[in-house]
Amino acid sequence: MQRSSLLSRLALAAILLYFLGVLIFLGCSPDEFQWDFRTYYYAAQAFLQGQNPYPLETLKALSGDRVQFRYVYPPLTLWVFTPFALLPFHSAAVVFLVLKAIVAAYLVRFWGTRFLQEPHWPLFVLFCLFGLNAPFYTDFSAGNISVFEQLVLWAAFSFFLYGRYGMFCGLILIAASFKLLPLLFLALLLVTNHPRRYHLIALSTAVFAASLVLTSLVSPELFASFLDNLDQSPGRGIVNPSSLAFFTSAFDQLRAQTGLDLPPILPVLTYGVLVFGLLVIAVRTIRPHRSNRDPEVKVLVLFFLIVTSALVLPRFKDYSFILLILPAYVMILRSHISSAPLLLILFVMPFHSALPGLVFVRSLANYSSLLLAGLLFYLYRREIRNSTSPLPIHAVQR
Repeated sequence: MQRSSLLSRLALAAILLYFLGVLIFLGCSPDEFQWDFRTYYYAAQAFLQGQNPYPLETLKALSGDRVQFRYVYPPLTLWVFTPFALLPFHSAAVVFLVLKAIVAAYLVRFWGTRFLQEPHWPLFVLFCLFGLNAPFYTDFSAGNISVFEQLVLWAAFSFFLYGRYGMFCGLILIAASFKLLPLLFLALLLVTNHPRRYHLIALSTAVFAASLVLTSLVSPELFASFLDNLDQSPGRGIVNPSSLAFFTSAFDQLRAQTGLDLPPILPVLTYGVLVFGLLVIAVRTIRPHRSNRDPEVKVLVLFFLIVTSALVLPRFKDYSFILLILPAYVMILRSHISSAPLLLILFVMPFHSALPGLVFVRSLANYSSLLLAGLLFYLYRREIRNSTSPLPIHAVQR
């Protein structure tokens, strides 16, 4: 037993040492990585100087042409990044990276202690680092805020399972104040029997809308520029393996190979059919369990709906797949002994990971993360319909 514990600790230490090496690698190359943070930093600088931070030209002028992307978050969020703008860029980038590392470590610990009965820490940390094409690394290298967003979302999901729906709504509003789309998670209230669920959804939506209206009245120029920047393309393939991007790419290739003059609306219609079909399947799957008070079933339904969201949202960037790491790991633990190793290998296989040492497999499959999400959708649907064994997770009591 002691030898097994020692080996476990050594394995965990080796994994954490590798992660530390990756952080040092990123921290020593701020001009090559953290391009999203560069946008945040110079947008905050422009804001402090009284300039409009939304035009890309403004950010390029301040940064010496080193900013690639426009600032796409609402004007109020600029205040979050102003403390970083008071530091030199390289120092601010290191501080931001260290803060993200602390939050990421806490998020993994939160998952393991809050949701899992036996995390098997070395395996779980390894899965968090490499699973689903390493979205943690993608977020760290891009300098995005996804890790912070994920901590807020998972805290909201925890309150949701406890039945503390007011806290759930508040945290969802905080997450949505940056990227907007998390607001759709308010729809999770529809699967509960809470007597005021519709009231909570309406009130939360009204509060969110009121914040945008107030911003537009206080800073009309900034708000108009923010709306203009929302049309920035999220990309396709590796950087945005969403369902809509998948169909757009597929029909573009079909046009190129066949020469057919296909209507531009066809990818959107196909995506709409898929979304409708997935939502119908999801509703039919969870309907018999809507009034089920079994805490384990509630967790299973929640994870199923989280996976569904990854398939139906029109934009789902590579780092957003952090959202599916815990549901994927739980499904692997829940699988039969014969299929668990196969699923583990499949989910940690670096189809296009850019982690140091894995560049040689970067371009194997552009939409592998989306396909893995589809597999999770099928597995969770099957588990909900045929659930007979306990989940490897903590039961959540109200």
